Amino acid sequence: MVQFYFLSVFVNLLAGCILFFKTNTVPQKDLSAEEDISFLEEKEPSFANVFAPDSFFFAGSFRMIFGIAAVLVAFLVLISPYGGVFLFGDLVPAVVLFAAGAALLIDYYVENSDTELRLPELFEFLLIDCRRYLGIVCMVVGVIHFILPGVLFF
Repeated sequence: MVQFYFLSVFVNLLAGCILFFKTNTVPQKDLSAEEDISFLEEKEPSFANVFAPDSFFFAGSFRMIFGIAAVLVAFLVLISPYGGVFLFGDLVPAVVLFAAGAALLIDYYVENSDTELRLPELFEFLLIDCRRYLGIVCMVVGVIHFILPGVLFF
């Protein structure tokens, strides 16, 4: 379906930007009221401020909901591919989108949980340590999938 094709491209691009521009997974220490005067600085509207560390895209609840949506869209893209090629038509974008959704959910869990997350070394390397590279792959796959919708694996 065309709707799932658009969702696949859009969510791949946005998840890639979120994963690439997210700098750290450790919560910062709280500053006292005297030290924190960042609210006094006015920011000019620009594209760079959209993915600033204090933007809406890095809020915990947004990342959790977007991670769930990314996994759901990846599943829906697999069961109804664009162009009619069953399973292979959107295989790479769906797999990358599933990995991005999992990375967003793991990142949310690590920041908001007191318990330590224990993953196999491969998953920890791919989803936590190489999160920025996964973001780049998501953006590249989203652009290629948008430009070449009828290619067998994209």
